[in-house]
Amino acid sequence: MVPDPDIYDDDEFLRALSREDESDFRDLYSEKFSNIDLDRIRTELKNQISQIEREFIESAQSIVGGFHPRRRSAQGASGFEFEFFSPLCEVDVDGGDLLMARADYNSLHLCIVACEVGGENQYEWVRRINTISDNLAAEGMLDRIQQQLGCSSHTVNRIQYITLAREVDLLEFEYSDIGHLVEPDNYSVWERNRENQEFRYRGGSLAHQDLTDAIYQGFDYGSIGAPTIQYMVGTHPVLVLEEVVYTLLTDHINQEDDHPQEFDRDEFRDRYESPLQLGAQGDDYDEVVNREVDRLLSFGSKINLIEDDPDEIDSSKDYDLKFTGEKPHLAKKAVLNKFLDHRSPIERGSRAFSRAKDAFEPQSTDLNQF
Repeated sequence: MVPDPDIYDDDEFLRALSREDESDFRDLYSEKFSNIDLDRIRTELKNQISQIEREFIESAQSIVGGFHPRRRSAQGASGFEFEFFSPLCEVDVDGGDLLMARADYNSLHLCIVACEVGGENQYEWVRRINTISDNLAAEGMLDRIQQQLGCSSHTVNRIQYITLAREVDLLEFEYSDIGHLVEPDNYSVWERNRENQEFRYRGGSLAHQDLTDAIYQGFDYGSIGAPTIQYMVGTHPVLVLEEVVYTLLTDHINQEDDHPQEFDRDEFRDRYESPLQLGAQGDDYDEVVNREVDRLLSFGSKINLIEDDPDEIDSSKDYDLKFTGEKPHLAKKAVLNKFLDHRSPIERGSRAFSRAKDAFEPQSTDLNQF
């Protein structure tokens, strides 16, 4: 079934066409739609999850593995320790992906890490770092981070900014190509070498000699002794739901629940927040977590994984998991499959509309405005 092109018409292109031109456009759209391979789109979306979203989490895991207090690697040599994910997420601005810190007698040194996957546009790396730097410089932002670290009486000495990218994203990288665009004083690019599981310095300046010595030598970031990172604030819902529904269902089965696939919002929240490590506290923390829970439940409903219709739920709980089978691993597998089932035809229609719009030649309508 071909989706109605109106759902992709954000700029009201169709309304500007004459009746005859609109009819011709709809025919062209249907033709473009039929020529697009749905299986290919499904594969592309699946690869995006595995090659981009999961790789992003692997990069975050590498920082935790290399700098977690439980693991004495470069963290021991540099004095920096991983503190928490998603700095400033409670005020909904980009503060980087991970925060590391080092507290001396009366001074505090911060290190903001931005994880990047894909080397197609390295200038975007710099633009993001510049934005993060501006956000931290805004009134009250550093005070907020200091309070979260329990270092309000310390003086922030220097802030180090790092872009962490995979070796495959840095094959043709030259720091000189982007260095002149960087605004903060202390910025460097690190490589995450996946084969050797080590960090390597690829250019830029480092504010602390101990950190410089550690990264120049290259060091192992293996995660033995550090917690496993499954997701962060803002992570693609597929990755988060895979873990949350798996733990929910496993717990219910172990508890011999009569309706193991049904759950309350509070249960969902408890499983979701369990592995999170955030700086936000109190009401700020609750707001972040509730916002993410709303996002995930909405996404689950949209892809037909989560049902909230009381007539479809056998117990007094709020939601029901909809998948074929009973085992937790099947529920986990269903998340990606249901996402692909939902998103692939939508993406197919979107591409068809875009291609039809590019190729369309109206007979009686002036399209200069578009």
